[in-house]
Amino acid sequence: MQAILSTVLFLLSLGILILIHELGHFLVAKAFNVYVREFSIGFGPILLSWTKGETKYVLKAFPLGGYVAMVGEEVSGADLNVPFERSLLGISKPKRAMVLSAGIILNLVLAFILFFISNWFFFDYTFLDAFSKAGLDWWRGVILIGESLINLFRGENLDQVGGVIAIFDATSDILVTYGLGTYIFIWGLISVNLAIFNLLPFPGLDGWHLLVIAIEGIFKREIPSQLKYIVSVIGFFILMSLMVFLLIKDILALVLVL
Repeated sequence: MQAILSTVLFLLSLGILILIHELGHFLVAKAFNVYVREFSIGFGPILLSWTKGETKYVLKAFPLGGYVAMVGEEVSGADLNVPFERSLLGISKPKRAMVLSAGIILNLVLAFILFFISNWFFFDYTFLDAFSKAGLDWWRGVILIGESLINLFRGENLDQVGGVIAIFDATSDILVTYGLGTYIFIWGLISVNLAIFNLLPFPGLDGWHLLVIAIEGIFKREIPSQLKYIVSVIGFFILMSLMVFLLIKDILALVLVL
C-alpha cells in the first residue's frame, strides 16, 4: 500500500512541476497571440487527446517532460497558413524572451508556494511567519541548487547525481521517514532545481534560447535558423542521452542494493 501511495504521489508531483513549467510558456504565448499548435505533457503512449480552437492538447503516460509547439520554432520559422506576426519569430524579442522564460518563473513561484504550504500547514507557523519562512527557504534553495550545479561542472559530487528513479527513491524515503510536510518541502527544492537547470545556456534548454535572443539583440542580426535548429537538435540528443545514462545508473544502483 505504501509503495502504491509513494508512486502515485511521485507521478502527481512530477506531473505538476512539468505542467506548471509548460503552462508558463503556453499562457504567455497565448497572451501575445502566438499560434500554439500543441500543448503536450509526458512521453510515451497517449492517454488523452483533444483539440480546442487552434491548439491540440495531449496527455501521455509518463510525466517525464512536455512541450509547447509554437509556430516559429521550425527551421524556416514560417507557416503559409499562419500569419508571420502570430509566430514566435514574429513578436518582439522582449516578448519572445518572456515566453521562453515563463516556465522558469512559474517553477520558482511554485517552489515558494510549496515551501509556504509546508511551513504553514505542517510545521504550527502562523500565516505571516510561514510566508516569511517560505521566502527564506526559497532563497536558500536557489543558492543551494546553484552551488550544487557549479560543483558538478567542476567535477565534484558526480556520484550523487541521479535520474528519475533516484528522485523517486529519495522522495519515497522522505515521505515514510519525515511525513508529508517535508515531502512537499523537498518538491519545492526540486521545482527550484528544474527552474535553474532550465536557465542553463545549454542547447535545448530555455536558457539557450534566451542566450540566442540576447546575442541577436546585442549584434542586431538574426542567427541563421538552420544553425539554431542544428545546435538545438544536438543539444536535445545530448540531454536525452544524459537521461538514459542516469536511468541506467539508477537501475544499476538498485540492483547492487538488492
